[in-house]
Amino acid sequence: MKKWKLSNKKEVLKAKIFKYFTVDVESEVTHKKGTFDIIASFDWVNILALNKAGQFILVKQYRAGTDSITYEFAAGGMEIGEEPLVSAKRELLEETGHTSSNWSHMLSVDVNPAFMVNKCHFFLAQDATKTTDQSLDHLEEIEIIYKSKDEVLNMLDSGEISHSLVALGLNHYFRHN
Repeated sequence: MKKWKLSNKKEVLKAKIFKYFTVDVESEVTHKKGTFDIIASFDWVNILALNKAGQFILVKQYRAGTDSITYEFAAGGMEIGEEPLVSAKRELLEETGHTSSNWSHMLSVDVNPAFMVNKCHFFLAQDATKTTDQSLDHLEEIEIIYKSKDEVLNMLDSGEISHSLVALGLNHYFRHN
């Protein structure tokens, strides 16, 4: 197995949160050729936060992509030049008003290597404390939800938590903690 040769990369669309490209590729082994769609976006951070009582701090919000209300972690796109941990601390504070002095990196993953180039960095924030009000973006409406381990597991099992990255982060946390 060898990487395929890329050529003829074209920017098709530049939107607010991503760029859409097409790229021609060819297998150096079988000489199969094709054009692929590529989405480039900023890297993301997801913060699995627990308060001092051991409750998970989730955010409940509307998502236009699925036209639904979701339960997620505090999360967001990284700013240009921002380190992942700095971004995670900023997002937790903005979306929930919580801070923590007990941070650890959980994992980083390719979001969807079939057609996306960004990564998602997961952080664990333990003993988080509410220190300020939320500072939301103008199109965000976020309700902060506190759930026990059993409640979160039930939400996963029932499909109430349906965001794939949240499920991945929770699976990683439960396997390692």
